[in-house]
Amino acid sequence: MLNLVHKLLFGVSIFCAIANGIYVAGKVEMLWGSPWHILALLGVALLTHFFINGFILNKVIFRRQVEENTPVFELTEEGALFGYPHELKQELTWEKVTKIEILTSSEGPWSEDLWWAIFQEGMEEPALIPNCTKNITAIFEVLETRFNGVSMENIQKAMGSTSNAQFLIWQKTHNNLSQQDAASGASA
Repeated sequence: MLNLVHKLLFGVSIFCAIANGIYVAGKVEMLWGSPWHILALLGVALLTHFFINGFILNKVIFRRQVEENTPVFELTEEGALFGYPHELKQELTWEKVTKIEILTSSEGPWSEDLWWAIFQEGMEEPALIPNCTKNITAIFEVLETRFNGVSMENIQKAMGSTSNAQFLIWQKTHNNLSQQDAASGASA
């Protein structure tokens, strides 16, 4: 039902944008003549539509729905929690992470086109975290402090990618395992 209301209000915003654009274009044509009224029509129509759709619909009317459908990334002492508000969250433990990748798709910008794939020991499937996740930028702090040898070059390539691709960001190697074994053996 909300989806139908959103589509209806979206259509109303387009109608209002065009009507507002035509009104202002008429005034501009009387003042400055042609071709300025065409630019005024397009500019005012676009501004009106973006204001109605971007601010009134998404920030005021459908704010709660947008917040409920936006996943959250929360840091903990041992790792992170990922999931949607009011739902059970997936737990990530940094010590169990074996590989981190970024997956991109060609579907953007109209749908999500970048995901962080975090593989953990004992899990068949990776945790797929969309880049639109609230607080996702905290992952950069984690990459810097917890994972040695992160490929910042691949992160930059992934962030600029517009095609279907996979970018390896970090992978646990034999050296990582030996260093961890040595550290745990030294503390024992």
